Amino acid sequence: MSKSHHYEEDDMNQHRQLTVLEASSIVMGSGVGGGIMAVPFLASLSGFAPFILILISAYAFNLIIHLMLVEVMFRDGGDNQIVELIRRYVFRGRIGLVLLQIFFAILLLSFLANLSAYLQGSGEILSGITGLPAPLTRILLYLLSSAIVFFGLKNVGVF
Repeated sequence: MSKSHHYEEDDMNQHRQLTVLEASSIVMGSGVGGGIMAVPFLASLSGFAPFILILISAYAFNLIIHLMLVEVMFRDGGDNQIVELIRRYVFRGRIGLVLLQIFFAILLLSFLANLSAYLQGSGEILSGITGLPAPLTRILLYLLSSAIVFFGLKNVGVF
């Protein structure tokens, strides 16, 4: 198994793998959270009927993409990341390496945009609940999230 699938606990190089529930929580939290924040905004801009059409279309597209990904993963039999699968099956050759780097850059930018949206939206919500200034709540949320990433999900213990 690759090192990216293991959690480094301390300097003794002991590795523990995240449980399926922990890994699923991370994936669901990042994907679902952004969608939940975006849904009311999209509905307010487009109206109810277009929103339902967009929702059904997005669901169908997402379902097809994930079924294709599952097919590739079962066929491959390996324990690979999405970028590795795309390198192996989609972007091949010299031009494939360039396209893979562009894909990875777009993926990285989308994660950064998602993180920015979380901090902005969650900071506003927390500010409304606590009465603290929004910039302060954003900083507090960033520090909490950074601590979880820095110390690791297992060390935080609550999660």
